[in-house]
Amino acid sequence: MRDDSPVLLRGKIEKVLGDEKYTFADASGKITALIDDEVWRKGAI
Repeated sequence: MRDDSPVLLRGKIEKVLGDEKYTFADASGKITALIDDEVWRKGAI
């Protein structure tokens, strides 16, 4: 996928890693998600 492509994830943010990085988890496992501060502030998560 291209950078800045919208995606839909269902689960929860488990941990703030800093520098716009978060640990996201669901029933299938965990990933590191990069969420721009501007997007986070808009509540589009």
